[in-house]
Amino acid sequence: MSKHVSILLWNVWMLPWKLSDNQTVARATHIAPILQDYDIVILNEAFTHKDLLTSSTTSIMSFHTLGRRAWYSIFDSGVVIISKYPCVHCVSQHFSAVTHWDMMASKGIILCRLDIAGTEVGVYGTHMQAGDRPVDQDARRAQALQVAEFINRHSEGRKVVLGGDLNMGPTRDPSFASWCVHYSNEADARSRVTAYCALRDEAKLTDVFSTDERTRAKSEEDIMRFLVRDVEAELTYLDVPVIEGVGKRGLSDSDALVCKLRL
Repeated sequence: MSKHVSILLWNVWMLPWKLSDNQTVARATHIAPILQDYDIVILNEAFTHKDLLTSSTTSIMSFHTLGRRAWYSIFDSGVVIISKYPCVHCVSQHFSAVTHWDMMASKGIILCRLDIAGTEVGVYGTHMQAGDRPVDQDARRAQALQVAEFINRHSEGRKVVLGGDLNMGPTRDPSFASWCVHYSNEADARSRVTAYCALRDEAKLTDVFSTDERTRAKSEEDIMRFLVRDVEAELTYLDVPVIEGVGKRGLSDSDALVCKLRL
């Protein structure tokens, strides 16, 4: 009998208040109860208020994150994995190549190997290099290969799920007459798509696209992504709620995605 598992991916935009909207406490308080509705959660940009974000899940879910690169790092990775299933092995790695504003954060990749009803599944969470400058492109390409190598080294024939804000993705238009809204120009689009394909192909991963025709096209080039290996999966987008009474402000500046696995 197959088992269905839900994974929420959300860039929650929990930057220090001067870098976001000065509503991080209110947003974290409203986000927290949403997280408990899913079996596994991957968060990006959870730089602050982790205690609030996990306040509704600590009794039923385990919590894993990647800390600061060094004592002088301003932020940790902002990547968090929360799971209702037991984690039998957890390992993480900071990116070797990082540049510009991303040097303030300790970005990298986390693996939580979960025991899901007797099946071990490697759940990987990451947040990769932003920006469109040549140095950003170089760092992102290096990170893509590092992520692929990390997954291959630790997967050992197990099922794999990778989720995160990759700041790159596939393209719907191989001619690059058009490109994803997150890219600044054709050269930027080409570079990011090339790096993305290198990660996907080196790690032998498969894209997960939306099953809803209204969001299918978006999912085919979005930078918030799920990729899998040896597991059936489908994708949906979650409507991001608003905070009533705070100007009906969105809980984040990014979409929330739900990947449904069939094991």
